[in-house]
Amino acid sequence: SSKIIYSNGGGLYSYSLSNKKSVLLYAKQPQKVTLTTWLDNTNIIFIDEGVVWKMNTERLLADKISGSAGVNFITAIAVSEEKNRLFYTEQVSGKLNSSSTVYYINL
Repeated sequence: SSKIIYSNGGGLYSYSLSNKKSVLLYAKQPQKVTLTTWLDNTNIIFIDEGVVWKMNTERLLADKISGSAGVNFITAIAVSEEKNRLFYTEQVSGKLNSSSTVYYINL
């Protein structure tokens, strides 16, 4: 079954395209989820207020991968083919044009 991940003011949700149902995965106030991506069929990576999280969508357990220290505003994320690295780009605070440098975090 195909699923998408979306965020609104009340939480982070998984939406099943086959049965058209939403499931609440994560709720926190204030919440600022900016990016999400699938790691595999049951795990997602998401960015919440500059913190990188990995969540198992079946067990609803989330682990912090990286805190906000040293990480500015993350603008894009992608998982490596081997599923062992999260690549990201970031915007440096106070600069309108950031470089196209790609960084990574081991998962």
